[in-house]
Amino acid sequence: MTEALTGWVRLLADSLAEAGVRHAVLSPGSRSTPLAWALLEHPAFVCRTVLDERSAGFLAVGWAKMTGTPSLVVSTSGTAPANYLPSVVEASNSGTPMVVLTADRPWELMDAMAPQTTDQQRLFGIYARAYVELGLPEPDEETRRGLRRRVVGAVAKARWPRPGPVQLNARLRKPLEPIAQPGPPARVLDDAGPTRVFLPTREPDAAAIELLARECSAAERGLILCGAALPWQAVDPEALATLAEATGFAVVAETTSQVRFALGRDPRVTLCDGFEPLFRSAAFRRGFGPDCVLEFGAPLLSAGWEQCLGESPSLRRHAVAAVGWPDPQGTLSSLTIADPTPVARALGARLGTTRALPAKTAWRERMAAANRLVWRVVAAETERSWGESLAVRTVLGSLPPGTVLALGSSLPLREVDLCGRTEPVDVQVWSQRGTNGIDGLLSGAIGAALGSGRPTTLLVGDLGFLHDVGGLWAARDLELPLAIVVLNNQGGRIFDQMPVARAASVARHFAEHWVLSHALDLCAIARAYGLRAERILGASELRAELARALGRPGATVLEVRVPPESARDFVRAVVTGVEQALSESPREGMIS
Repeated sequence: MTEALTGWVRLLADSLAEAGVRHAVLSPGSRSTPLAWALLEHPAFVCRTVLDERSAGFLAVGWAKMTGTPSLVVSTSGTAPANYLPSVVEASNSGTPMVVLTADRPWELMDAMAPQTTDQQRLFGIYARAYVELGLPEPDEETRRGLRRRVVGAVAKARWPRPGPVQLNARLRKPLEPIAQPGPPARVLDDAGPTRVFLPTREPDAAAIELLARECSAAERGLILCGAALPWQAVDPEALATLAEATGFAVVAETTSQVRFALGRDPRVTLCDGFEPLFRSAAFRRGFGPDCVLEFGAPLLSAGWEQCLGESPSLRRHAVAAVGWPDPQGTLSSLTIADPTPVARALGARLGTTRALPAKTAWRERMAAANRLVWRVVAAETERSWGESLAVRTVLGSLPPGTVLALGSSLPLREVDLCGRTEPVDVQVWSQRGTNGIDGLLSGAIGAALGSGRPTTLLVGDLGFLHDVGGLWAARDLELPLAIVVLNNQGGRIFDQMPVARAASVARHFAEHWVLSHALDLCAIARAYGLRAERILGASELRAELARALGRPGATVLEVRVPPESARDFVRAVVTGVEQALSESPREGMIS
C-alpha cells in the first residue's frame, strides 16, 4: 500500500470505532486486503473471518440483534458483496443496525471487462438506509476529513431513525498489500476527533397516553399482545407487569417477545401462554370477544389470532412500535410511535391501581382457566409417544439460566409457543423474524452467541440446517458453548400443515418438491466440519447431551430424529382436544 492508502484505511477503521462499531466479520479477498488489515490492526475491533459472505452477513446480523450496536461486514469486489443481500434484507426488515463495507475497483477499471468488477453502487437498493461512496484515497486533509464525516454519518443512519443496514463503498488501487514498516497506529488527523452523534429517544405523545388510558379504562375484556422483539427493543417486563395490573388485561406473549419467560409466575400477570390452541378453537372464539387490545412488538405469528381478528371487525386495537407499521390486517385503531417501555410506564402510571371491576376479574379468571385447560391437553398429547413436541418440550425444560434460545423459522418458532409452557428463567431469545426466512439460521445463531457472550441453544429444522450448512465453518473455533439441536423430521414439515398438503392435484409431487424428503446423515456433515455431533432418539438422551453441550466450549450438533409427521399429528390432536374440552366445559370458553 502507498502511504496515502495506509493512512486512509487507518482513518476509516478509526472512524468506524469512534462511531461505536466494535465487531467486524471479514471474508477473504484481494481488493479488500487494506480494509481487513486496518481492522485487524486496530485495538478496538473484534474480528472474525468467515469463508462465505452469505454466512458472514447473517453472523453479523445475529451479533447486532443481541447488542443493538452495528456490526460490520467487509467483502472484496465482484460477486462477493452480492451474497450479503439476504442478510441485508433481514437486517432491514428486523430493524437491525449493520454496516456493509464493500471494496471496489477504481473508476478507470469500470466498464472495461476488468475481472471481479461490477457496478456496486446502491447494490442493496431499497434495503439499505444509505449508500455512501467513499471514493479514492487521497493524501490531502480535506479528503480525509470528508471520509471521516461520511463514515460517522453512515453509522448514525444505521442506528436512526430506523435501524438497518448501510453500505460504504471503498475504491482501492494497487498496491493493496501493507508496506513493510507501516509505523505506529496513531491518529491521522491531529484534532479532537470525529463529530459525536447523540440519537434521540422516542417518548410517547401525551395525547396518545390519554387515548390509551380512556380505552383501557372502558374495556372489560382486554388483552396485551407481545410479538417478536429484539432484546434491546423489547418492552421492560417490570413495566409490562405493572401495566397488566393497572389495566386488568390478560397477557399473550410469544416466546420471541423477550418477556414471556420473565412473566412466567408474576402474580400481577394473567399470562395466556397457551394462546395458539385457544385461538384456533371455534368454541373458544365464539365466546372470546375481547373489546380492547394493546399490541407491543411485531404482529403475532399466529394463524389462530388471524381467525380471531377476522371474526372481530369492531375490535379496538392499539399498537405501540418504535418503528414500522405493525398492522398486516389494516384494522388498527391507533398507532403510537415510541419506544415501548416509556409507553408502558407512562400508561401504567396514568391508570394507577385499577379497582378490581367484577367484569375484568371474571375475564381474567376465564382466560386463566382456559389456559390451564390447554396445558392439560398439551401435556397429555406430548407424553403419548416420542415425537417433535416432546423433543421441543425437553429442550425448553433443559435451558439453564443465563442462556440464549435461538429459534429457527417455520416450525420451531411455532412449536415453542405451542408445546412449551412458560417457566420463569433468565433466557434471551434470538430469531430471524424480520423476513421469517430459513436462510442463514446457523450463522445468525453463531452471531447471537458472540453478541450475547452467553451459552446458546439453537432449535432448528433439518432443512434450515441444510440451507445454511456452510455456516458450520464459522462454528469451528467458537469458544462459547453452542448446542445446535436439529429436529430431523425428513424435510419441510411445515407444509404438512398447509392447504397444499390437501391439494389432490399436487399429491404425487408433494414429497419431492415441497417437503424435500432426504436421507442425509446430518451428524456426518457436522463432523466433516470438525464439530462434535450426536444422534438423539429419545428425551432422556436429549436432556443429557444438551447439558453436556452447554457445559463445554465449542459447537455441538445434536441430530434429533423424530417421526416425520409427528408435528402435524400433534397439532391436530391438541386443537381437537382443546375444542372438545371447551365444548364439554363451556365456562372456560365463554363470556359471562
